[in-house]
Amino acid sequence: MSALKTSLPLFQTTSASSSSSTSSYSNTSATGMSSTTTTSSPYAYRSSPSLYSESRPSINKPPSLFNQTREKEKLELSTLNDKFADYVEKVRYLEAQNKKVQMETNTLNEKQQNHCQRVKSMFENEIAQMKELAEKLFKDKNAIVYAAKDAQNTLPMVRQRLNQTFKESDSSKYETEKVERQLSSIEGDIIMFKRRLAHQDDEHNQWKQLTTHIQRLLLQAKNETHNENLTKNSCEQATKQLRADIAKLREQNQQKLADLKQNTFVFGPNANNDRAHMFKSELSSAIRKIRQEFERENDRQRAELYAKFTQSYESIVRDFPDIAHLFLTDREQERIRQEEERLRLELQRIKNETNTLKQKNGELRLRTRELQINLEMTIEENQRFEKIQQNEIDQLKTKQERVSKDYDEVITKQSSLEKEIETYRNLLEGTMKTVVDTITDEYSTSSSAQSNRPAPRSVSVDRSRSSTYLSNSRLNGTSNNSYSRFINQKTNATNDVIEIPTNVVNGNGLAPSKSAGDLSLKNGIHAVEINGTSTTSSQPAVPPTVLQTRRS
Repeated sequence: MSALKTSLPLFQTTSASSSSSTSSYSNTSATGMSSTTTTSSPYAYRSSPSLYSESRPSINKPPSLFNQTREKEKLELSTLNDKFADYVEKVRYLEAQNKKVQMETNTLNEKQQNHCQRVKSMFENEIAQMKELAEKLFKDKNAIVYAAKDAQNTLPMVRQRLNQTFKESDSSKYETEKVERQLSSIEGDIIMFKRRLAHQDDEHNQWKQLTTHIQRLLLQAKNETHNENLTKNSCEQATKQLRADIAKLREQNQQKLADLKQNTFVFGPNANNDRAHMFKSELSSAIRKIRQEFERENDRQRAELYAKFTQSYESIVRDFPDIAHLFLTDREQERIRQEEERLRLELQRIKNETNTLKQKNGELRLRTRELQINLEMTIEENQRFEKIQQNEIDQLKTKQERVSKDYDEVITKQSSLEKEIETYRNLLEGTMKTVVDTITDEYSTSSSAQSNRPAPRSVSVDRSRSSTYLSNSRLNGTSNNSYSRFINQKTNATNDVIEIPTNVVNGNGLAPSKSAGDLSLKNGIHAVEINGTSTTSSQPAVPPTVLQTRRS
């Protein structure tokens, strides 16, 4: 009741504000007037000041007490009509919501029944399976019991066999000990043979090491002989080169001497110098003769030395045939020379191959360096991409947290709105029902009293211009859709405008305002002007207008 007392002043204030604006709701086809319905701007109804200009008396008389009471009753009646319209709209809206909720509950009950039936069938199937399993287990239990009884029956026979085996094992202990002795002797022989094999393996490894050492020495000797042959060849080449140089120098000297001779004969002095010329020519001829004699003597001595060497060589070969194989023949020398040439070519080929391998190795090193650089670049790029992805993940996490917070806020608001709707529903279904009944009773009594009371001619509805609209609406067939008609009177014809708020909260059908315009917007009712936009402030009287509604 305390909540009802606190809510009643709000309803009265909102109804008073709405009752002062005697709005009219009607079909657009009935009136032919343009309707202005916007959610952002409030409804404004305007009434023309010349609506009852004909019915007003020309002489302003002071209002009597009866007229004042009549106007006061009309104002109260209009406020009650507005309140009743508000309550009727609320009741209809809540009935629709109740039907919707009832349909949802029916669907949910049907779904729950279907789910319960499905779960029941599942449980029945499982129970049947469990029963079958229990029957199988009972059968297995009986079989196991029979098997246990058979085992108990066969247990004495098994014990007899076990005792017999124990006796046989005692008798076979001696044999097992004998076999164990034989096995131990065989194991000792096996160990001895293993030691011999290990000793032989050691000797074999020693012989292998000796052979490898001998092979190494042979290779070393071959390398030394090869080096000596190379030095011998290099010395022979040097001697050949020196001999060629000596021959060239000799030819050059002879050419120079010939040139000098020609110069002496061509550019020689005259008769006065004949004696000097003769002396020079004789000197040169003497030098030539001496050189020729020296060369002949040198050749003779060389031939004698070679002959002596060959004689001594032959005498040594004849005297010592055991070391004859140490001296090389011409054929063997040729063979050794060919072998050296072949080895030289092989060495050259190996050097070329090593050079090519070095080049390839350098190319491979360059390639590996390029690959390392590319790998470092790819690693840096991957790290950069990972940082970018991590930043994106952090942003998405923050966004998700923000969205989750918004979702929690929306859920809390929804729960609070559901609680508020539930409280309104309880109030309207429970405590507010008596208030609505009392208001309807008061309205019926006041309307019956007003119908019995004679109305004055100055404020008669039959003489007002609204009667034309009523007849037109009846002719157009719009009277079936109207559910209420309110009659008010205005003493001062002002063109004031009142605002009807149309704020809707979260689209759930509830708003803070309790006016008729708000309820019409929530329930899908479109407001249509009939007598123009007639708006007034909260003043005691307004001209008579007709309010009609049309449901979309």
